[in-house]
Amino acid sequence: MNILLKAILDIFFPPKCVICSKLDEKFLCQDCIDTISEIKNPICQFCGKPTLKPVSRCIDCRNEKLYFSRARSFGLYEKVFKEVITVYKYRHLKTLTAVLAHFLYIAFQRNYKNILFDSIEYVPMTRRNRNLRGFNQSKLLAREFTKIIRIPVNNFLVKIRNTESQMGLQLSQRRKNLTGAFDFKKDKEKCNSNILLIDDVYTTGHTASECSKVLLNNGATDVYVLTLARSTLR
Repeated sequence: MNILLKAILDIFFPPKCVICSKLDEKFLCQDCIDTISEIKNPICQFCGKPTLKPVSRCIDCRNEKLYFSRARSFGLYEKVFKEVITVYKYRHLKTLTAVLAHFLYIAFQRNYKNILFDSIEYVPMTRRNRNLRGFNQSKLLAREFTKIIRIPVNNFLVKIRNTESQMGLQLSQRRKNLTGAFDFKKDKEKCNSNILLIDDVYTTGHTASECSKVLLNNGATDVYVLTLARSTLR
C-alpha cells in the first residue's frame, strides 16, 4: 500500500485491536496476546494435546488411525484466541494474517525447527465454500508463513467434495464426513519429501489426517501438522 495513502487511512480509520479496540498496528494488542494460553510441554507427543505428563499417545488419539506423523499448535482454542480466529474467518479480517502467521512461526520453532521440510501445504476448500466465505484462511496463513520460513507452498491438494461442518458431528460421523473429500491435483508431480500441513484449528485430527493420507499416497515421506489453535473439546 502507498505510504501516503496508508497514513491518510490511519488518520480516519486507525488500526485497532479486534478484541479490545485499543489502537494497535497489528490489529491485536499485546495485552490480548498475553491472555492466549500457549501450548507447551507436557503434551501428547503425537497429537499435541496438553497432558499432565508427556505421553506417546493420549486418550484422544491412541485408538484413532491418523495418517500424519505429528501435530502441534500454538495455543488453546478458547476465550480470546477463539474469538480472534472466529473474527479472522467469518468477518474477513485479513489484516490479522501477519500476526497469526507469526504465532505459527513460534510454534514451528518450538516443535519442528530440527526437521527438514521441502514443502508447505494447506487444507483446501471447495470452490463453493471459498466463494461463500470469500477466502481460504489456511491458504492465507500458509502464504504468509512461507514469507517467514522460506519454504515453498506447492498446492498439492484439492477438496473435491463439499462436506458438512464438523461442528456438532459425532466422532464416527466426522470420519465419514471427510472420507474421500480430498485429492491430489492431477497437474502436480508426486511429492517425495517431508511436508508441513497448515490449518487454523485442530479438533479431532480427521481433517489433517485425510489430507495427510492423500499426500502420503502420492509420495510424501512424512506429513507434520501445524495449526494456530488446538481444541480440547471433541
